[in-house]
Amino acid sequence: MAAYLCFVNCIFMKPFIYSLVLVLSMASIAMSCNQSPSATSETTPEYLASFYIRYLQDERQFKAEAKFRPYTAENRDFWESVDNGVLLNGKSLPMRNMGSIGTVYTRTITGNHVPSHEFEALGQTITAYHPKTTGLKVEGEASKKNGFRLSWEGQPLADDETLTILLTDRTGKTFTMNRLGPSSAANTPILNEQLQEAAIGDATIRVVLKKRKELKFENFEGVSLSEYYSETIPFSLVD
Repeated sequence: MAAYLCFVNCIFMKPFIYSLVLVLSMASIAMSCNQSPSATSETTPEYLASFYIRYLQDERQFKAEAKFRPYTAENRDFWESVDNGVLLNGKSLPMRNMGSIGTVYTRTITGNHVPSHEFEALGQTITAYHPKTTGLKVEGEASKKNGFRLSWEGQPLADDETLTILLTDRTGKTFTMNRLGPSSAANTPILNEQLQEAAIGDATIRVVLKKRKELKFENFEGVSLSEYYSETIPFSLVD
């Protein structure tokens, strides 16, 4: 049974919520990419890499990003270009100079959700699966005293998936809750102790489904991460 990892409450406008979740996700990728080479490894790969995709359902916005750095680089926060660049679904992924952090391959477009994407880089093909959550629903009465249950259509969380819950009360304060997969059902409880600082009244809730995969090839290692921001639904929080 999955367990709640944390409960953070903070005040953010919508763009900053995306930034917070992205920063936490990128920090997770960075931790993976900053690990020291294994002493038992027979060969040292040339690069460490990260591949990231995100879809915002409300805004119908898709973002893709790929970053690389030499495996043994002293500056672990500086990304570099790679020979022949990066393809996303057979098309060139634009390269951008990001100043102090180096070169990033990235694109942001408006369109429909696609369940998987293919990156091609350094002679390898990386399939990034992009699951989604639909039919988000607050079950029954949502109260500070008893909590409530949040459900969605489709599958329970897989063992490589994490669900981040973004609950915003009537004052604009956003409460963030994380849950690791796997889960036994396509729902999760919101506990009463996690609602004690929330203001009663009109509120909204949205979830971010994250899927992570470790990558290991002869010439590079790294991680791919996908994030799907569900629709935002309104509900009423009572005492």
